[in-house]
Amino acid sequence: MATPNGLNPNFDGMTNKKKIISATAVGAKYTLTKDDSGSIFVFDRAAGCTVTLPANTAGLTYEFMMTVSPTSGAAKVITAAATELLVGNLFGVDVDSNDTLVAYPALASDSYIAISMNGTTTGSIGSRFSVTNLSTTQWMVEGTILGSDTVATSFATS
Repeated sequence: MATPNGLNPNFDGMTNKKKIISATAVGAKYTLTKDDSGSIFVFDRAAGCTVTLPANTAGLTYEFMMTVSPTSGAAKVITAAATELLVGNLFGVDVDSNDTLVAYPALASDSYIAISMNGTTTGSIGSRFSVTNLSTTQWMVEGTILGSDTVATSFATS
């Protein structure tokens, strides 16, 4: 959201700093707002955290980074409604063997509305992705998920 001077309050044009939102600071659940657009949400809580995207407004964008693997629960991002789908691609990298790279596409027909990282197979420390709202029904997703054991998709339908 622009301020009266036209600047995004979540990006400091003078020092090139973005707003950081910490899962440790907000707790188990957090709903992003339009004013949070441009921010980086850091999954730094061992008990996990569920982040809900705001109702769709084209152009809103958020980044997510896992710095602590959840030991209970999950690090999860979910859309505000089942009609708002995630489309795009996440690359999965198996970091405990030969760094195998796998692409996990999300097509509109897949009906994915969430990204859920469990700390091992579906996302661990170093996983990073972004979402940008394209329309009333689609969020664009791009990023890389780091995993161990048998790496699996982080996309989910709930």
